Amino acid sequence: MAAKNLQKRTDILHAAYHLFAEFGYEATSLSMIAGEADISKSLLQSYYRKKSDLIKELISDILRNSYSYMEHFHTLSADPFEKISCYNTLFFAGVSTDKTLEQFITVSVSSPELLDIWIESITAWLWDFSGSRKYSYLKVRAAISFSMAGSMHLYIRRNELGLDYIQICENHIRSILGYLRESSGTIEKICAETNRSLTQLDAEDFIRYCKRELCWMES
Repeated sequence: MAAKNLQKRTDILHAAYHLFAEFGYEATSLSMIAGEADISKSLLQSYYRKKSDLIKELISDILRNSYSYMEHFHTLSADPFEKISCYNTLFFAGVSTDKTLEQFITVSVSSPELLDIWIESITAWLWDFSGSRKYSYLKVRAAISFSMAGSMHLYIRRNELGLDYIQICENHIRSILGYLRESSGTIEKICAETNRSLTQLDAEDFIRYCKRELCWMES
């Protein structure tokens, strides 16, 4: 992609990200995004025809780059469920330090259609490094769907319910493993190893990394 087009894409994503976070997905129009990016609506639609295309790209970019941060830590276990457990907890620890990202995540998991984008991307990532293929792709996707629907509901209502992200993330991985009928011993081991591995990781460094990789996240 030419540098000019790449900068225009960045400007559009920056505008959409901040508007979605501030006003919500439904209340943000393509005209608002075009105005914030200082372009015409017709030019915006030459890049992204529909509003859903925009938020899908934002979600995809966030996931791809935040996953890449995790890949730098070779000391983490190769166990795919420990890795997803660590990623999940680190992600929400990072989210809790950045108000705009927190608002964007809340917006983008409130819609069943958008939540499905998160589910599909996380399933594909988990499947890519799962290695043993102990479970079918559809079984893993069902487990993640089942768990995320409940976990994201808890996340959105966490203040009302008096929950923190650590409790929600542990509930998330326990729900996935329970659905897959892993033994209680395996579940406890993964939760314990997650807590140990997380001492090596830094939520603020994680967010700084994401912002370096995704300059449209900056204010």
